[in-house]
Amino acid sequence: MAAGISAVATNDLGVDNPRTSKDAQEKEKRLVEITWKDIIQCSGWEKVGDVNAPKFISVGWLISRDAEQIKIASTLDYDDAFDDAKDEAKPVPYGITAFPAGCVSDLKFLELADATVDNKVSSAR
Repeated sequence: MAAGISAVATNDLGVDNPRTSKDAQEKEKRLVEITWKDIIQCSGWEKVGDVNAPKFISVGWLISRDAEQIKIASTLDYDDAFDDAKDEAKPVPYGITAFPAGCVSDLKFLELADATVDNKVSSAR
């Protein structure tokens, strides 16, 4: 299954051209919307035209991507609240979803309307 994914953000990170360098991985996590299709199996008497793979949309913080999979996190922990990520770079991602790359039909970078995550976290303290 081939997917025509062509999203490029303002920081020039694009799905067509995944960067795996350490420099790219250290950039701030970006909020993304992923459109993906899932597998469905029916065990009844459904007709072939009535069975279609469902389409879903998920939103999260882009953690990594390569030719095999795309990972997002639902939560970013800037303070290591559980004190279990001593050697990890902040923010620590939690609530990870891994999508097989072949199931993803679109990836869009989302912009935060009023402030960056760092500003929201700082102002909340």
